[in-house]
Amino acid sequence: MSNLDDLLKKYNADLTRFRGLNIVSMPVSCSNKLDIGFSRKENRRLGAILPKFARKQIASGLYVFGADVDRWHSQLTKDEELCAALRLLLSYAYRIEWAGSSVTARVNNMAVNITGDASRGDLFLATLSNVSKRLAIFCNDEKVLMNSSGGSSWGPATIRKVLLFASFVAPLVLLLVFHYLTSNLRAR
Repeated sequence: MSNLDDLLKKYNADLTRFRGLNIVSMPVSCSNKLDIGFSRKENRRLGAILPKFARKQIASGLYVFGADVDRWHSQLTKDEELCAALRLLLSYAYRIEWAGSSVTARVNNMAVNITGDASRGDLFLATLSNVSKRLAIFCNDEKVLMNSSGGSSWGPATIRKVLLFASFVAPLVLLLVFHYLTSNLRAR
């Protein structure tokens, strides 16, 4: 793994491993508060239930989602180099998230290995670096910033954090409710 570690240092990337999940993060020169995700799937059901989180197509087979997407959609659609890079990354990762000052690729290691191609991970990290640079250009674009409403924090990264927190709190709440109900039944 020293080759991958050297590549991570070269591209200024961080790799976090959790069981079969590899999370590769790279900094983006951006000070705006935003939370946007990129995916290959449209997911119409979620868009029908929560229209604010409907996925919008930016290229063939490439969708962007998050509550803050409206101000970025037209600019992202015009950048063919970014769309091509995102398509390549999404052949490795199942989702890419752009949350403020970092872009993160979530790779299911059971399906695809980052170092499994001929470049031994260099293609993946170079493409992620290219995406990071292209997103930094958008973040500092005056036309996009003028359309900004201050940014919405409800995007894929924030929702994932809230669900993770809820998964820890919900069992505790259920245990307290069960304890309350059983103690009241004994008191009668």
